[in-house]
Amino acid sequence: NFAAQGDDVILFGLTAVRNVGQNVVDSIIRSRKAKGKYSSFPDFLDKVEAVVCNKRTIESLIKAGAFDEMGHTRKGLVAHHEPMIDNVVQVKRKEAEG
Repeated sequence: NFAAQGDDVILFGLTAVRNVGQNVVDSIIRSRKAKGKYSSFPDFLDKVEAVVCNKRTIESLIKAGAFDEMGHTRKGLVAHHEPMIDNVVQVKRKEAEG
């Protein structure tokens, strides 16, 4: 769950984040391999499978810093992630229905 990188960096594995299970991590990895790197938070939501788009899971990832390198603040994402997730989930449901 953790790995040292150099003398002053510790990498925190996603499965160590509360509310993030192995199935979510596997889905994130599958989506990234199939669709490429995530360039922004909305891009992440668009590319990942619906199983990942759970408000509690996404909030935990935000608070753990999973999106820090994408140019968004944690505070901003925590404040605005719920309506973004609602929109993406609606789109994914419609796509699944055909």
